[in-house]
Amino acid sequence: MDPTQLSLVLGNMSMQDVMKALKDSQLLTQSLQEKNRRLMTAAPPLPNTSLPSGTTSSMSFLSESGDSLDVRTTDVSANNPVSMEKPKSLLESKESKKELQYGAMKMVMFGHIWWERKQLFGVRRDLALRELNATTLTNAFDSGITKPSPERIIHLRLVLLLYEHLPAAYHPLVGGSITGEYHKLEKIMKKAATDNRSNLINRLKHVAATIFEDIVPAGHFRQGFDRSTDPLCQRLMVYKSDKNEYTRLPPCLFSDGFTSGATMFRTLVGVKILTCLLWGESALDAPNMSTKRTNGDLWHMKEMNTSALAFVGVTTRWMLSGDTKFASPGNKTGIDYIADFDHYVARIDELVRKGTRSITDTFQFYNDHVFAPSRTLQSVVPTKVPVSASEEEEAIWKSLEAIDNEPDSDSEISGIASAPIISSDEATMSPPNESPVTDHHPVTNDVSPGPAGVDIDTSNIPLDLRK
Repeated sequence: MDPTQLSLVLGNMSMQDVMKALKDSQLLTQSLQEKNRRLMTAAPPLPNTSLPSGTTSSMSFLSESGDSLDVRTTDVSANNPVSMEKPKSLLESKESKKELQYGAMKMVMFGHIWWERKQLFGVRRDLALRELNATTLTNAFDSGITKPSPERIIHLRLVLLLYEHLPAAYHPLVGGSITGEYHKLEKIMKKAATDNRSNLINRLKHVAATIFEDIVPAGHFRQGFDRSTDPLCQRLMVYKSDKNEYTRLPPCLFSDGFTSGATMFRTLVGVKILTCLLWGESALDAPNMSTKRTNGDLWHMKEMNTSALAFVGVTTRWMLSGDTKFASPGNKTGIDYIADFDHYVARIDELVRKGTRSITDTFQFYNDHVFAPSRTLQSVVPTKVPVSASEEEEAIWKSLEAIDNEPDSDSEISGIASAPIISSDEATMSPPNESPVTDHHPVTNDVSPGPAGVDIDTSNIPLDLRK
């Protein structure tokens, strides 16, 4: 446009139109500058916006989608210096290391217990959401999207959980949008997951006798006691000597030892496990303690989810198993804990999809006793688990068992529904017509060993702190 034409156009515009055009031009320039900053590994610091303390700015950032630009808006607090720093400092500052550590630990308990093996980095959040949305009836008709498989759906959900458990400032790094930073973040977080999973498991092992109080004698958790050959523990775990394997859904994972199939994972043991890890070991015996600076306080977790229930299932069985390393497969039992975790998630998701009352009650049970809102003191660990099974619920459970086509499926609830949990008073007696299993070989599992440092050797840690 030559000067004459420009003069005519401006002459026909009101002052309000001129100001609006200038503002639009300024916003476009800022957007392009932000895009350029995010594509550079060593970007210059952002200009000082001179925001008053405590105020929030709505900053636009661009994510690349093919050849197009997707403009999004996110809130960036002026009091959050980490979010305003260039990418390099995001991975090196003391504050960022804490944020990444918390994110890794939350993923272990609320994502996947071995999430670092799942290849979650390098997937953009918007693309994961778009692919996952194809599972709904409406979006499945989008010709540009292929409906993902059940395994892919689980993977995409884990990707989204990783984004959820990290501050927004790290999201471009997770998706690999910033050159040179993607693998650095992945390495840092995977190491944090390995190290902190060890800390979580060791904490559980310290208080195992308290967690299984009135179910298993405290002496069973002393150093040197082999629970992998103990009749009580094997009965709680349902060891099948003819198949040399353990059932995936044994009595120890149900309220009162299969009072009802609908009480899967709704146990006092589960409440104690989560209470210990979120609010501290002292919360098991001293409920009126402050929860400040505990994991539950620092992580800001507000409710139970599917992965946390599966985490309860795996850790409950491991503490009874006698395996001295928290690894998959178990070093003594051969239990494929990773496969079992995935099985638990699939089973819980199926119950949620069907809208069963039992799984809703189970989530509510944990929310009431572990994640109770608006409190500064931890509530008392319950002494009884509510059971509200109905014929309709049991029919749903039977249908789930009927359609379970896994060749190694061993969760036939109807067949072992009457198996009671043995009280600690009976632990000194061998069950009738049953002898201790003294020699069995680990089950062969098609699971490759994890990276160095993933296996946790806890054989030298004393278990019963009350002795």
